[in-house]
Amino acid sequence: TCLLACSSDANSDCYCDIKRILMKETQKSFEEDVRGVKNEANDLHLAKQTKHYTFGKDPQRSSGNLGVRKSLHRACSDLLRKHLSNWIPLNCTLQFCTLSNVENNGGICCYDLQRYQWSEPLNLVSLITGMFGVDAVSDNKKEKWNKVLTRYLIDERTSNCKLQVVVNDEYTNDYYLKRVKQDRVSKSMDIAQNQYRMSYAPRILVEVGDEILMSISCPDNFVGLGFWDLVKWRHAADHNEDPKSKKNDDDDSQKLHAMLHICEDLEVMKKVEIAFGTTVNSSLQSVKINCINLKEDKDFDCLTLYEMATQPNASNTTSNTEHTDSIPKRQRSPDNDDDLPATKLQKK
Repeated sequence: TCLLACSSDANSDCYCDIKRILMKETQKSFEEDVRGVKNEANDLHLAKQTKHYTFGKDPQRSSGNLGVRKSLHRACSDLLRKHLSNWIPLNCTLQFCTLSNVENNGGICCYDLQRYQWSEPLNLVSLITGMFGVDAVSDNKKEKWNKVLTRYLIDERTSNCKLQVVVNDEYTNDYYLKRVKQDRVSKSMDIAQNQYRMSYAPRILVEVGDEILMSISCPDNFVGLGFWDLVKWRHAADHNEDPKSKKNDDDDSQKLHAMLHICEDLEVMKKVEIAFGTTVNSSLQSVKINCINLKEDKDFDCLTLYEMATQPNASNTTSNTEHTDSIPKRQRSPDNDDDLPATKLQKK
């Protein structure tokens, strides 16, 4: 009787207490299923198979490296989906592999890489800073502007920035893009109190179209990709708190449940590259990479960092592509405060 009465009043203290209890139970159930991922990852010896992967220094141990013996954070999406199928919305189509950098592959990678031809890599930081003419700035100021722009666009809050990749005007792939410190990476590798599940590798392959892969890499370091906000979604779906959160709703769930992590350190961030791979059965006719600003006090909605369209007689290689920027680059160099790209940057 108390449950029924309190559930009708969302402002009551009793209702809030019940909600917290139910959320804890949901979290506990999620952690039990994540433990299944961890156990199978250990059985597959993923830590040994990828022992050359580096994840930086352990923030809890000044002399130790992070995640050396752990396997959980090296799991591909297939392994995550196997154990977390009840936690991932049906419309979340995220598929990725973290094992393409395993020496000689040994059949471990989820994709037959010999079938793929790859485009020239695109440097993420260069794409961002190139929008504002930073390349024309003197070397002693360029580093400052690289840091200011990347920190402004790529926020440390999950829901403030979204990377959107549109392939062949048909496949739209959205990922929350977040810069993270080592303590956040360390927490993401554990099971307890996490409502999401991230995987890390120096190179992650993502399905972005029919036999089209996107490679996100950071040589000698790592990038992260995974499923975000799973516990809250499952809790809302089970208790009908949000009709749009129900498992069978035809909403664009990938926007809400795919997340990219890149290291906050600028020197590491400058190594992040994006490339696209196609097979003889597919072609890369067009690519558009957008950075979407989701902040409440934003100065812009969307920046098109890169746009490519093949000529009508082009093959499925990247040699005959025509590159165009949908937003013209700034003509002036931001050598003084008058040339700041946005008013919010002046406050930074």
